[in-house]
Amino acid sequence: DALRFTFASMATTGRDVRFDLKRIEGYRNFCNKLWNAARFIMMNTEGVKLHGNEPNPEDMSLADIWIQGKLHSLIKSVEKNITNYRIDLIANSLYDFVWHDYCNWYLELSKSILKNDDQSKLEQKQATQLNLLSTLDATLKCLHPIIPFITEELWQTINTDPTKSSIMVEKYPNAKDFIVDQPALDQMDWLIAFVVNVRQIRSEMNISPKIKIPVLLQDASNEDLDLIKESKIYITNLAGIAEIKTIDEKPPIAAIALLKGMKILIPLEGIIDIEFERKRCKKKLNRIKKELHLMKNRLKNKEFIAKAPKDVVENLRSQSENMTQDKIKMEEQIKMLSSS
Repeated sequence: DALRFTFASMATTGRDVRFDLKRIEGYRNFCNKLWNAARFIMMNTEGVKLHGNEPNPEDMSLADIWIQGKLHSLIKSVEKNITNYRIDLIANSLYDFVWHDYCNWYLELSKSILKNDDQSKLEQKQATQLNLLSTLDATLKCLHPIIPFITEELWQTINTDPTKSSIMVEKYPNAKDFIVDQPALDQMDWLIAFVVNVRQIRSEMNISPKIKIPVLLQDASNEDLDLIKESKIYITNLAGIAEIKTIDEKPPIAAIALLKGMKILIPLEGIIDIEFERKRCKKKLNRIKKELHLMKNRLKNKEFIAKAPKDVVENLRSQSENMTQDKIKMEEQIKMLSSS
């Protein structure tokens, strides 16, 4: 299966394939990740039968609705690329969905629901269990043409219908069978950005994942506060947050992340060496300024703009905008660290 996935991902039109064992190792790891994801789902859905059951949309959590929307987009993408015979794009989109959306986010988000023993949330928990099984079933069917052996093995394990003999003769998933709720997709994008920002600060500051940290919010809009309230169970678990508070006064020395117009602050006193962190931030700011200067010079070069492919120019513009945001963030960070 790992070998098949490797060749599928490299089957770009008009290119020679350079055989690389490292790529096979990477897709072997993908198969392992899929296997472990299926094991997690089976361990948390004991006694739940998929055959004849579908999760009630009214009982589904934000994460359940989000992953259905992502699966809808995946199936549409696969259908389009099958028509164009772009096997490489199919393989890569399947990889991104399973590794990032399904395993890294959806399974982690679902733990917050599965661990909740509140009887009032029992129907939501059951809906999540059914959604885990139904989305795994559809994902295995999407993957089957490329990795038939592991998908058959896992599908046989979750299949509870005695009239169904093999995943090979099952119908391919239909995108129309999965919910698309744009507000839920937007909310989850916001949630993921929030968690990633906090995790990035933890990583940069070497704050142990075991330490529950307080988070302060500045310039939060009413929309941000509503999103915090609705997503708190996910945010606190995924980012290791002890509490979230909004402040209007001058904040303590803290690490800063920007999420649109809102500042996410993590107090640092007693956690890190302030002077060391100030020097690190200054070095990083200098590096950002140099890279940003080079990017802007390239974008000012009319000859480069005229000759370079459109997607290359757009990508460079996007990088420049992101780098500008990084510069603003780092300047804010240095300003705060220097106020001590």
